[in-house]
Amino acid sequence: VQNESIPKWLIGLGVVGLLLVVLMVRYLLLPEEHKLTFAAGQPGGLYHELALVLAKEIEAAQPQIKIEVIKTKGSLDNVEQLQKETAHIALLQNDTKAGAQIRSITAIHSELLHFLFHREAGIRSLRDLTGKKIAVGPKGSGSEQFTREIFHYLGVPIKESTIVHLPLDTATQQLVSGEIDALMFLTGLGNQACTKALQSGQVELAHLVVPPDNGGESDSKSWARDLAEGFRVHYPYVTAHTIPLLAYPGLSGRPGHPQKPIPTVGVKAVLACHKSLPEELVETITRTIFEHRA
Repeated sequence: VQNESIPKWLIGLGVVGLLLVVLMVRYLLLPEEHKLTFAAGQPGGLYHELALVLAKEIEAAQPQIKIEVIKTKGSLDNVEQLQKETAHIALLQNDTKAGAQIRSITAIHSELLHFLFHREAGIRSLRDLTGKKIAVGPKGSGSEQFTREIFHYLGVPIKESTIVHLPLDTATQQLVSGEIDALMFLTGLGNQACTKALQSGQVELAHLVVPPDNGGESDSKSWARDLAEGFRVHYPYVTAHTIPLLAYPGLSGRPGHPQKPIPTVGVKAVLACHKSLPEELVETITRTIFEHRA
């Protein structure tokens, strides 16, 4: 009987075919990799810090998603990045004018208006800003826009004041050194630049409007609500907030700040995307954020 053997070329073809099947199955089963650009903010600012944390959490939970965090000038710049599709996701203030191409994914945290001043500047409230040098955030930033709106609403006379546009890190450093007199900035509680400035002993938190004397925490919150309700007629995105007692820790035995609760106003920071971002990817990002929230 003649031995019949399978031709080597046929065996090789079978092996190649099997490998192709394995690779195809693996390709179909593995999630598609997505590379995203995340428009954040200025390094050292809360947006940039938050973007780095969010990117790390999303990448850890979803290995198929790779995120590059890029620095920007702030909310308005982030909107432009989304509109030009040079970024896929971004952090914005919910009062930022975006357009039909931009979608909100989820609210991230509250941004409170912080009013800081140099202790020797003679400032107690916004009424004392005449003739002072005031930093309001980078040109075109959400902080600048919001500050100008609150100045207009409260009738703050700033024509004789000097307005400068600086990123938060630079502004707090110049405030500590006395190069500027005051700083208005939207940020979340616990911002590191604000903390360092307050711990210097040269900087304090001020009231937007001097509230009734001897008011407790409940009075302070009521004052913030009244201020926000009036402002909301002109600026519908605003919400009432209070910077709590000793929200910012002291250093080297010094007391923290503020010594009394400070009523203020603020907006929400939201994660947004361009409408072209696939819906399933948006859902994955949203689910990951909510699963990892404390």
